[in-house]
Amino acid sequence: MIPEKDYKGYTANQLLNDERFVQWCLSPEDESNVYWHLLKENDPLLSEEIDKACVFVTHLRQDLYTPDFTQQEEQELWQRIRHENKLYLSRKRFIQCFKWVTAAAVFFACVWGFWRYNSDSTRELDYLSVIESNKNVASTSDDVQLVLGKDKKISIQEKESRVEYTSDGEVTVNSQMVDNMKGQESSQSLNQLIVPYGKRSSITFSDGTQIWVNSGSKVIYPTDFNTKKREIFVEGEVYLSVAHNPSVPFIVKTRLLDVLVHGTTFNVSAYDNDDDLQVTLVEGKVEVSAKGISTELKPNQQFALNIMKGNGHVRNVDVANYVAWKNGYYIFEKEPLAQVFKRLSRYYNVQIECDENVGGLTCSGKLDLKNQIDEVLGYLRRAAPICINRNEDKLIISRINKE
Repeated sequence: MIPEKDYKGYTANQLLNDERFVQWCLSPEDESNVYWHLLKENDPLLSEEIDKACVFVTHLRQDLYTPDFTQQEEQELWQRIRHENKLYLSRKRFIQCFKWVTAAAVFFACVWGFWRYNSDSTRELDYLSVIESNKNVASTSDDVQLVLGKDKKISIQEKESRVEYTSDGEVTVNSQMVDNMKGQESSQSLNQLIVPYGKRSSITFSDGTQIWVNSGSKVIYPTDFNTKKREIFVEGEVYLSVAHNPSVPFIVKTRLLDVLVHGTTFNVSAYDNDDDLQVTLVEGKVEVSAKGISTELKPNQQFALNIMKGNGHVRNVDVANYVAWKNGYYIFEKEPLAQVFKRLSRYYNVQIECDENVGGLTCSGKLDLKNQIDEVLGYLRRAAPICINRNEDKLIISRINKE
């Protein structure tokens, strides 16, 4: 009588290391047959493992080309079973180890990707930190401020200014050299151009890219573009003519949208107190990404993102209405006077207030911004039923009710 033993949960590997099981496989008898068949009937999972182990033993047994075993042959087969089982276990451990290594590699790849993603996010936060660090400078000065690196700040009094960077690291303002940055700052140091209301400026980078910067705008950019990408941060309104270089993409980042540029000219309006952000393409091609939306613009198209609703759309426009400001003109077509006065307020640095009855009126035309604010408002007064009163430093616009 075979003594009882609990084989529940045994695997084929364990059975191949069990002398009683191997003996039954090599020399089955009636009593042992009954015992093992009962185990198989009572435990389906164990039955599968028994069948696997039996196939393994049978395979080895057939390799010896003899149906009958001497005691020595039986011992040799037993040793071979142990040897093959050890090899199997080694292979299994190797496979298991390989799986762990692969999982670890995937894990570290994910961590690296997450780090890269957060590095990019951190870089954007750095832009915002730069704006915050110079917030007092922007709010207390009526001059254009050029911030070079961390320490050097240059005030520019002219209403229209031009900043240029040479390939040698020289910086000029209105053709006058103000600094030679070569070797003084790392290539990752961030410069900033702060243009207050009532002033305009432009930047020419060492790669040939030109940017026109409208009133009330800020542009943050590195001391020197690296070999992988050219990236700047914009708050406000800028017009760009980007030098074509397909191997080094140009990226314009704002608080809520990014623009990937393929050598082109376009306008970005991204004031932090506007309801809409706009990217208007004049020539070439750009890809705009915002709020999970990614779209490609063609010339004479505009992407507009409504900040409150969080949705964006593409429409065909007359680009002249959106880029004429860089040439000193304001062209508008059926535009609410509230928006017209808002833009004039920024351009001339004059506080203008109008009630809802005035703001809802629409107007079309062209304003020459080279004229003084009083003259420009005079054109609007002749085109719309409005009157203009001055209260200290504020202009109050009200509607004339015609009887």
